[in-house]
Amino acid sequence: MKWLLIAVGGLVVLAVALVLLVPYLVDLPQLKAYVAQSAAQALGRTVKFSDLSLSVLPLPAVVLKDLEIAEDPRFGNTPFLKVGEGRFRLRLGPLLSRRVEFAELTLERSRVELIQDASGHWNVATLGAASEGGPAASKGPGRGAGTAAAAPLPMISRLRIVDGALHYQVRADKGAPTDYRVEGMKLTLEGLGSGAPVEIEGQAQVNPGAVSIKLDGRLSPPPGAGTLTAAPVKGDISLEAKDMAALTGSLLGSSPALSGPVKGKLALSGTVGRLALAGQLDSARLTLTERRPDCPAPQTRRLTLESVHFPLSYDRARLTSAPLRASLSGGSIAVSLNLALEPTPLLSLKEITIKALPLAPVLVDYLCQGYAVSGPLDLAGELSARPANFLGTMNGQGQMKIGAGKVVGPAALALLGGVVRVGGALSSVLNVDLPLSLFTSPLDFQSITASYRITDGRLTTQDFLYTSERMRVAAAGEYGLADGRMNFDVTMKHGRGEIKAKVTGTSASPSIRVLPGTILRTDPEKLPRRLQKFLEGLGKPPAR
Repeated sequence: MKWLLIAVGGLVVLAVALVLLVPYLVDLPQLKAYVAQSAAQALGRTVKFSDLSLSVLPLPAVVLKDLEIAEDPRFGNTPFLKVGEGRFRLRLGPLLSRRVEFAELTLERSRVELIQDASGHWNVATLGAASEGGPAASKGPGRGAGTAAAAPLPMISRLRIVDGALHYQVRADKGAPTDYRVEGMKLTLEGLGSGAPVEIEGQAQVNPGAVSIKLDGRLSPPPGAGTLTAAPVKGDISLEAKDMAALTGSLLGSSPALSGPVKGKLALSGTVGRLALAGQLDSARLTLTERRPDCPAPQTRRLTLESVHFPLSYDRARLTSAPLRASLSGGSIAVSLNLALEPTPLLSLKEITIKALPLAPVLVDYLCQGYAVSGPLDLAGELSARPANFLGTMNGQGQMKIGAGKVVGPAALALLGGVVRVGGALSSVLNVDLPLSLFTSPLDFQSITASYRITDGRLTTQDFLYTSERMRVAAAGEYGLADGRMNFDVTMKHGRGEIKAKVTGTSASPSIRVLPGTILRTDPEKLPRRLQKFLEGLGKPPAR
């Protein structure tokens, strides 16, 4: 034990002595020029720093202050990388031979600008390219070294980033660029310079949205003489956000706002320049919030989806999900989603399946639709549209059925009542069983069915059918989703007669014209009296 203690003590004394000798083994002015010029030659970018010093404890290291790596001039003049402090840990063995070799690089308070232009080119693509007419550099950083062409910068084996930040910007031909920020980054890269894949471990927070991310992966060397953007990447990502409102606001806009917690696990693949993702996102509760001035108080309306399951795949500017599932007030929604982001965003929804979805929370509570109905909706179909002009570019088809419910929208009630009122003499006949006051209060029905087609924002149907105990209403025609203009042939049947009408104009101001051929089934002796009663009341507003 005594000899062991003596040996350990001797090693400690030797280590201290070596540390104290470090400043005498390294020529600082020569080292400054060597580091700056060799790094510039290796990166193909200008490298500068405000100060270089030696640190001897706990291990010998070269410390750089205010390090900057220049940007590719095609992307601007803001530095590509800024580092508050960079610490190159020195290998002690080579240092005793008056050679400087780096073992580890730690970057504190680093800020990276990652930019993709409108053509899809990245500012990192030219990193590592040989600089044109690179400056001469010192041969080496040891004492007594002469001046010669810059030697390659010794490769480090380990890179650590502490309190890092990344600004990611996607530029467009027109309009403002899209910005994302990764903050609080802790990242470790092991195995640099070995020729083998580099192991990556890190965590960060993505903003907007405060999305916490953890990454475990590997970065392989680029094939041949390829640049960093060609380097293959594989990894696993876990993410969690307490509220996605800020992130979805930046992606989709502020209205409607989408908020709620999200968790996910994703597999990362592809290359640095073209990343691909596959995995799933889940949320117990996602809420759509929108201010609707046309609604009665409250004008801020919300719609909440429960149990949202979002499997996703992203590659080559295309996002897919098959199927996306959610529930709403006991009803279910399933859809296969495809969002192509280039050349212009196009959203495609295939295999839309809606089962027993209550319509009142959507049409009444959230949208405040004048043509609202309540009841469970079953629907199957498909849909596509461009987000920039969603209603005007919508195309699709489908079939729907609404089970037993009520007509609750004032516009729908007024339209049905208007057909009866304008029906002339028949309305007096129908008034026996269908008083006009009926059309100012919720109207029960047994079912509503229709098949439909949407072409460039215009919805057409040939078999709309409304069925209740008192009447049947059939309709065929078209409706403009964006402008609300309509053109429908309507047939209203009752046990005592039939009204055929033409409904045109807009949803806000429909025009109703009863067509010839209306069928009357009544006692001829009672008709004059009922007709007179009808005409007397025609100018009176409906009872409220």
